[in-house]
Amino acid sequence: TRRSWGGVTLARPVPLDLKQWRTRHGLTQHRAADVVGVHERTWRKWENEERRIPRMLTLLVNNQQPQGGEV
Repeated sequence: TRRSWGGVTLARPVPLDLKQWRTRHGLTQHRAADVVGVHERTWRKWENEERRIPRMLTLLVNNQQPQGGEV
């Protein structure tokens, strides 16, 4: 599903997108969850397709480096 805000289209990321982003940056599920400000269990459920992934995480997985400081 795609949504558009102010000309920016965001498709909902899929679990593989999150896992690839996390492993590309050498992060554990715990650390990745900390980076985006959620509980590790939430991150794990996103990767395991047990919980819907927020569209806003598209911005995260499409960037090469997480913003806001050191990972």
